[in-house]
Amino acid sequence: MKKLVFIFILTTLHVLAQPRIPSSDYKYVLRIQRGIESEVGFYLDEPRTGDLKKVHRESTEYLLLSEAKADSEVLTLRSERIKKAVEQLVVKNYEPNFKPLKKKNIRYHYIYIDEFSND
Repeated sequence: MKKLVFIFILTTLHVLAQPRIPSSDYKYVLRIQRGIESEVGFYLDEPRTGDLKKVHRESTEYLLLSEAKADSEVLTLRSERIKKAVEQLVVKNYEPNFKPLKKKNIRYHYIYIDEFSND
């Protein structure tokens, strides 16, 4: 009898200890987050960095809530926030039109002076 109870406890623990398979949404958001982290602009001080960090923060919050097994309504709200942040990132134009600088015609005249070259 003791052996049977022990085996039952071990099998239930084994079944309950199985990792939960992440959903396709979780995998998609994780791919977004890893893609943002791999961009060099994420770590630089550029105008685009703020929007990249916003998308990264929203995706991190989604992943944390998903791992904590939150309600589907909360996850839906977080996914909408991610979509809005990505739309803001895509809509903005980050390439300002800088006028090319005109090169000035500067001429340097180097004169060889015998007195100073002997030092």
